[in-house]
Amino acid sequence: MTESNVAERVARLEERLRVLEDQRDIERLVYRYGYTFDDGDLEGFIGCFTEDCVGEYRPFAQGFEGKDGIRQFASAVKGTFPRITETFHFTASPVIDIIGDDASSRWHWMNPSSVEDAPGTHVSAWQFGVYEMWFRRESAGWKIRRNRVTYRQVFDVTKGYAGNPMLLLGSGQAAETARLGDHSD
Repeated sequence: MTESNVAERVARLEERLRVLEDQRDIERLVYRYGYTFDDGDLEGFIGCFTEDCVGEYRPFAQGFEGKDGIRQFASAVKGTFPRITETFHFTASPVIDIIGDDASSRWHWMNPSSVEDAPGTHVSAWQFGVYEMWFRRESAGWKIRRNRVTYRQVFDVTKGYAGNPMLLLGSGQAAETARLGDHSD
């Protein structure tokens, strides 16, 4: 093996290692996103994002632009009904693609939660959906620059998954008219 062949192989191995390390760093960022949200650590949550970040929450009209937008979004979510009072994010099945200092990903997520649908009235709910996230590498590491959260289902645990879902998205029902916390039979 010539010296140039060895140098080429080492360069390819270094690039493969960089991609694996970048993927792991992005996974840790997404886990931190969930932990900080669940713990109510607003500053930690905001720290997961770029300055020019964008958040979308489908099919709801809520979202944010920029770090100040995250603060406003968090205040609005906590101050209106229905509101999520306890969460425990699980993320799985990541597909992460990296091109230089940009990356994109798709994840499944589920979130057992407590939803206060009226003052003092709590419902135990399961939420399921998909994260589509775009990232940028900054001097401090990878940050989320765009987060598209698509809710697939949210249902009252006490009524069961198939028995009486609170929301069933992507099934032909008018998701725009569905209301989290609507317990009508």
